[in-house]
Parts: sequence; structure tokens; C-alpha cells
Amino acid sequence: ALALYALMKSGLPSKHPVIQKGFSFLKSSPAVKTYSLGCQMLAVAEAKDLVHLPWLEEMAADMGSWQLRGGMWAYPEGTPDLSCTQYAAFGLRAAAKRGIHIPTYLWEKLAKGVMTYQEKRNLSSSGTPAAGFAYRNGLPINGTGSMTTSGLAVLEICQDALEGKMGDNLRGRMNRSREMGKEWMARNFTVHSNPKKGDQHYYYLYGLERAGSLLEASMFGYRDWYWEGAAFLVGKQGDNGDWYDYPSSGSQGREITTCFALLFLNRATLGPSTRQ
Repeated sequence: ALALYALMKSGLPSKHPVIQKGFSFLKSSPAVKTYSLGCQMLAVAEAKDLVHLPWLEEMAADMGSWQLRGGMWAYPEGTPDLSCTQYAAFGLRAAAKRGIHIPTYLWEKLAKGVMTYQEKRNLSSSGTPAAGFAYRNGLPINGTGSMTTSGLAVLEICQDALEGKMGDNLRGRMNRSREMGKEWMARNFTVHSNPKKGDQHYYYLYGLERAGSLLEASMFGYRDWYWEGAAFLVGKQGDNGDWYDYPSSGSQGREITTCFALLFLNRATLGPSTRQ
């Protein structure tokens, strides 16, 4: 699903035989994990094919049913975390953009839940509050680059979905949370590693693209995230056209890291529509 999504975002038409074969495989192997389902929803929504709408609606219903009481997602079994949650949020956002109804209460629960994964604020040298987001909300909460970009992206998705449907208190909390996350990114920004984590580097870079695009922010602090990230990726492409750095890529294989690189370079989150 991730490969299909990256290929379409890179310009391969949704009617291409490779895409069609991929969809046939997905239909024969229904997703049972949050990451897989979220990526599958992204790919199916990107195809923009009316015939797939009932399938997309069914997946959105499944994803909604996996949301836990605290507003977050797990695998779906086990303990919830911000990583699973962001893929659920992106899948649901993709479905909503295709006209699938996503209940308001789901977005409200998600917005409140994701803010519990944020560090207590710390003052920067300029006195501006800064607070990153963490993988889990247990104590202590230690923010990382990949989870801070995730938190920012999820908050922006909720802000868009809840526009005109939330009270001033929640809006104010979300705005403060978002500003503290942006300040954390400004203080810890780099494209050469996952800040405060090290591994999962390409996962972080795709998260950086999503956060920057959704926030419509060309800069984090004084750093042009896209220019720096694109320059880094162009210099790191392998002779076979793929991307992979061991051990900074962690357990993710070449296919996954290459998809993340393509999605970053294409500014996939708010990029142009796929050719039909």
C-alpha cells in the first residue's frame, strides 16, 4: 500500500497495470493492522476511482472502531502510541477528503489525546515555550523529531476537521500545543538524523514533510525544511535509484525508506493530483 501510494504521488497513473495489480493484492489481503490500514486508505483515496469508495468507506469504519478511549490508536492491540495514531489520522483524513463521513467526536477525542503525548513546556533562550511530542505518554515524556512532527501533523488535521465545530477552550489548547511543538522543532531541527532519537531517519523525514506541508510552513525557525531535506536526499540516492542508510534507517527496509524519500521529494501531503 505504501509503495502504491508513493508511485501514484510520483506520477504513475492509477490505471497503470502495476497499480491495478497492487490493488488486486490488497483486496485479497485485508489489512488487520493500523499501519497497513492507514497506508491502504491513503493509496485507495489517491486513486480517485469511484468504484473504490465503498471499499474506502468500509476501511474508514474499521479504523474508527479501533480508536481507543483516550482518542489514540494501537496496533490495534496493545498499548496506544503516537506512531500508530498518525497513520490512522492520515488514513481517515484521506477518506474524509474523498467525501467519507468521519464523526466529529472522533476528531475531538484525537485532538485531546495527542496533546497528552507532549512534554511539559520548556523555555527556549528567547523565552518562547517549546515542547516536543513523544511516542508514548508515560512518564517521563521525552520528545523526538519523528514524534513531534507527528503530533504537529495530527493536530493540524484535527484543526481542519473541527473548524467551526469546537469551543474556544479546545481551540486555544490546540493552538498553544502547536506553537510549542513548532518551537521545539526550530530548536532541534536537522535533516541529517531523527532529532533526539537517531534511528528511523527516513520515517522522520516523511513526517517532516507532512508537518511542514499541513502547517503551510516553509521554515522551522530559520531553517528551510524542504530545501535542506531535498538536498540531503538527492545526495543520498543509491546507484539503483533507492534510498537506505544502515543503521539510521532502523529495521525499515529499502522499499520503505525509498517510499518515504519519494513522498518527501514530491511533497506528497499537499501535492498535485495523480494523473488518471
